[in-house]
Amino acid sequence: MCPNTSFRQLDFSSFDPSRFRILGSGLWGVVLDLSDGTIVKLAREQTAGIGSGEQKIVREFNVLSRIAVASIRETELIARPIGWGAIPEGTRAAEEGFDIWLRTTKIPGQNLCSDQIGRMTVREVDRLGSQLGEMLAQLHDLFDETDIADVASQFDVVSIRCAAADDLFALACLDHIETVLEGLSPEKSRRPIHGDFNISNVLFKELVGVGIIDFAEVSLSFPEKDFSDILKEVPSLRGSLVREYESASGRRVDPELVKLGHLVNALVGMIIAKRKGLSENVLSYRSVLAAAMENWHHSR
Repeated sequence: MCPNTSFRQLDFSSFDPSRFRILGSGLWGVVLDLSDGTIVKLAREQTAGIGSGEQKIVREFNVLSRIAVASIRETELIARPIGWGAIPEGTRAAEEGFDIWLRTTKIPGQNLCSDQIGRMTVREVDRLGSQLGEMLAQLHDLFDETDIADVASQFDVVSIRCAAADDLFALACLDHIETVLEGLSPEKSRRPIHGDFNISNVLFKELVGVGIIDFAEVSLSFPEKDFSDILKEVPSLRGSLVREYESASGRRVDPELVKLGHLVNALVGMIIAKRKGLSENVLSYRSVLAAAMENWHHSR
C-alpha cells in the first residue's frame, strides 16, 4: 500500500539495505535513512517477541495515517506515513531476513542515551523531564482527539498467555494484572497510549524534544503505562516528568498504575528473554516480578 506518491517509490529489486545508514535497530528489525527526507523500517514477520511483524507495521501505518488526516491540529512531533508492503522474495532485503516494510517522512533529530542524561546537571534533567511530560501530554491529547481506537491494539491477554505457555508464575502475574485492570473504569484502562514511550523513541535537537517515533505498540490501555519504560530507564526524570504532564493534561498520574506498567513490562520482558534463551535475564525479570507480587499480596 502506498497512497503518498510525492516520493519516489522503493524498488526492492535493486534495494540494498547495506547502502543506507542505520538509524536504529531492535528485536523486530532496522530503521534506515533513505537520505531523501524519508526513512524505511524493515521488519521480520516472526521474532522472539509477542505478535507479528505485519501486525506492528500495519498498526503503525494506520495510526500515523489517522493522525495525518485528522483536522484537529497540525503536529510536527510525528512523522507522516508514505506506504507499507511485503518485501518481495529473492530480493536483498528478503535474503537478510526481512519480510515487511514501512516508509515515513523523517523527523530531523537525534536520540539521547542514558549516559548523556547521566552527565546532565540537576537543572538539565529537570528541564528534560518537563519537556517529556509536555510532549507526552500533547501526544495523549492528540490520541484522544483522533479516531484510532479501532486500529490500536488491545492488551493482548490471549497472546501473552500462549507465550507464557506452562510457566505458572508468569500466568499468576498475568492474572494479577487482569484483576487490577478489570477494577478500573474504561476512562482509566482503555485510552490510546503510545505503548513504548522510552528515551530512544524521542528525538532531540540540542536537548530540545522535536519528535516522537515508533508507533507499532499503540494500544488501548492505562495512560500510566507510558511512564513505565522511560522512568525505568531514567528514574531521575520522575518529578519533573509527572509534574509537567499533570499540569499540561489536567490529569493525575496514579503511581500505583505506573508500578503496574513496570509489572507488565517485566512480564513481557521475561517471556521474550525465555524465548531467546537468556537465562540470566529471565532470572532478573523474575526477581522483579516476585517482589512486585509480594508487595501486592501484603497490601491486600
